[in-house]
Amino acid sequence: MAIKKPRRFFEENLVRLLEERDKLGLTDMIHEIDALMISVDPEHAVKYIAKLALMTPYHYLVTLEREQHLTHILRIDLDSPDILLREVKDPNLRGIFRSLNEICPIGAKKPKM
Repeated sequence: MAIKKPRRFFEENLVRLLEERDKLGLTDMIHEIDALMISVDPEHAVKYIAKLALMTPYHYLVTLEREQHLTHILRIDLDSPDILLREVKDPNLRGIFRSLNEICPIGAKKPKM
């Protein structure tokens, strides 16, 4: 199995993507966001964290454990939104976020990772 190299795409297109983000006004909006939450199925968090560490400036900070979920927190700095990677412990547990992902045509076909 070949390992994908997504970093090359981002390195080649980063300047264009940042200029487009600025032109659309998204850069200013980012400072209004405290955190982004991403839900993943059990056993998918480590792969997702690895991808984010490779493709973004985010670093793993800590994991908080609750009865039904693990919440992995990734951070760049205190001026940037954190990523809350929420991993459900029980694959049979259904909630609003998993249900919404399953009705999306793309989300329904792909593992939540």
